[in-house]
Parts: sequence; structure tokens; C-alpha cells
Amino acid sequence: MKYLKLKATTFLIAASLASPLAAQEAGGRLDIVVQPEPPGLMLGLVQNGPTQLVAGDIYESLLRYDGDLNPMPSLAKSWEISEDGLTYTFKLNEGVKWHDG
Repeated sequence: MKYLKLKATTFLIAASLASPLAAQEAGGRLDIVVQPEPPGLMLGLVQNGPTQLVAGDIYESLLRYDGDLNPMPSLAKSWEISEDGLTYTFKLNEGVKWHDG
């Protein structure tokens, strides 16, 4: 009897957790609350979780990374690394201007 009660309870919990997934509609808007509010958006000056979360959607980087963390072009169309590994040279896409604010 205990086994049947445990099995029924497990089934009901699983069903109740899965039901909100079926109710989702495609498209729409998703609002995400970031707490605490980022103290700033200058990634070079502020290094905390909320700032990195928000600034990642504001600033575009020279490179992006695939699922295996291999670098891929973003603002830079190509790049070269010197033999000693100390100098990186990036070629920017057409129309991209580099600035520090």
C-alpha cells in the first residue's frame, strides 16, 4: 500500500510540474528582474554579476564563442596572434569603429 501511495504521489507531483509547460504560448515578452540593480555599466570599472548580465546585452565584443568555447567572429572579421602569443591583431568588419566611450 505504501508503494502505491508513493507512486501516485510522485505521478501527481510530476503532472503538476509539467502542466505550466503546456500552457506556454510562443512569442510574447519576457521581463527579467535583476536584483540588485547594477551599480554601473562600464565593464572595465565594475565587475559584478548584475553588471555583466546587463552589459552583455548592451555591448558587442570583438569575438563571440560557440558551445565548445571556440572563438568566432563578431565585430572582428579576423584576427592574428603573434608567434610569442603577446600580440593580438584584429581586423574589424566594414563600418565598425573602435572607441573607448
